[in-house]
Amino acid sequence: MGVVKAPYNNNIVSLNVVTATIISRRLHLPRAWTPATHLYHSKRILAPSNISNRNSLEFQTSEKSNSAPLAILPISILLRSLFISNVISKPYLLNPSLSILSFLSQPVKISLLSIDSNPFLRWLVKRLLYNQFCTGENAADVKKTMNQMHKFGFLGVILRYAKETTSDHKTKKSEVPGSPLQQTHTAEKGKCVEIESWRAGTLRTVYMTSNGDKVALKLTGAGPIVTAALATGDLPPKHMLDALDEICLAVRETKAQIIVDAELQRFQKGIARTAVMLMRKYNTEKSPLVTQTYQCYLKNKRSYLWKSLAKASKEGWSIGVKLVRGAYIVTEERSRIHDTKEDTDNAYYGLVRDVLRHNGGSFGGLGKLGNTPFPKSAVLLATHNRNSVMKAHKLHQ
Repeated sequence: MGVVKAPYNNNIVSLNVVTATIISRRLHLPRAWTPATHLYHSKRILAPSNISNRNSLEFQTSEKSNSAPLAILPISILLRSLFISNVISKPYLLNPSLSILSFLSQPVKISLLSIDSNPFLRWLVKRLLYNQFCTGENAADVKKTMNQMHKFGFLGVILRYAKETTSDHKTKKSEVPGSPLQQTHTAEKGKCVEIESWRAGTLRTVYMTSNGDKVALKLTGAGPIVTAALATGDLPPKHMLDALDEICLAVRETKAQIIVDAELQRFQKGIARTAVMLMRKYNTEKSPLVTQTYQCYLKNKRSYLWKSLAKASKEGWSIGVKLVRGAYIVTEERSRIHDTKEDTDNAYYGLVRDVLRHNGGSFGGLGKLGNTPFPKSAVLLATHNRNSVMKAHKLHQ
């Protein structure tokens, strides 16, 4: 997975993508907007602005470019992105495509229909889909993709050790894809096998990063011992906390940053508690080492973010805020989510506006917890919604 910062026209756009290639956009020219969008990406504008308390925001500038923003990308990438974007934007194409992919992902006895046995089918799936949404199958592939991104002009990449627990709020049944069902609480010498595997995989990911990069953490990928604690709102066990400390220190060493991803609401209370603990411990500098993700499609997110901001201000640590709409609507309890897309859009932009403006009053007033000022903060806007990006950009004009 990659998150990439692309310098164009005196601003830097951060793209949070699950793809080996990026379609970037110039924000101020309508002719530069392209239909070739990705399933997931985010944009953070770091250009100078007249927003108050500028010192707590990140600002970077670059040389103005006169070339079209897509000119640096190979035509094969543009065509592939255009094709996939058209498919996923049309239900009558997307639904049968997902059915076909679901069928291909199952073990089949007919070698002609097996991705593992049919070299042409494997080549097609990898070139058309895998290379669009994944950075690589191994460390060498990932580094190759990162180098390609840097050549395109992107200044940073977000990597994630892609393992998490899936769950349905109705059945409460959980599963960690790729983990044997019988491998649950097995431990050796007081250590959980799955936590140790997650720790090692995440550290390998960390050491592929450098200054400007970010590492996203899916805490539920550490297995059932961790998810059991998170589901009750508790911190994970000591073995996991030790692993998180090791990861944070390693990220600080590589000069990257950490994003604690939001996940299913069943686990989110424990995840949020863990994220705050890490921010309190490691966000002692102006620029936060750890960022927490806030899902704006949830009805309670404004009040929760207000509490986080107030806590950071009162206790004196900087807060990293990643704002997303949300990605678990199919499996979440529907009553917790805004009733309409318009409500979600309004909630997202409202939080973007108020955090960028440092408008503590809009959150009910930070003064309720000791008349504290707006905390030192850094904001990452994760969205593929054009209007959200343009509105946020306008705030910096």
